[in-house]
Amino acid sequence: MDFDGVVERKGHYLIFETKDPGTNIPHGQEITLNMLRTAKTFTIMKIWGKEVPEKMDVIYPDGQQVNNISTIEEMKGYVSRWYNWANS
Repeated sequence: MDFDGVVERKGHYLIFETKDPGTNIPHGQEITLNMLRTAKTFTIMKIWGKEVPEKMDVIYPDGQQVNNISTIEEMKGYVSRWYNWANS
């Protein structure tokens, strides 16, 4: 398996996993993504729509999850807030 994108900032990691709309993340890959979250340094952003993102879910290191983020502006906002948090 691979990650479609990884950003590191001051020891914090943001993982991007993209899938085509309507495609499930394979079980083994889901296990890996969940285990990374338990390391407390990884935030996972799952994005459906490789060319034009349609939906995003975010899983934070503390286990909090936000599902069904559906606009590009909202998605950009989550990435921007993550960077500001990681940079502080």
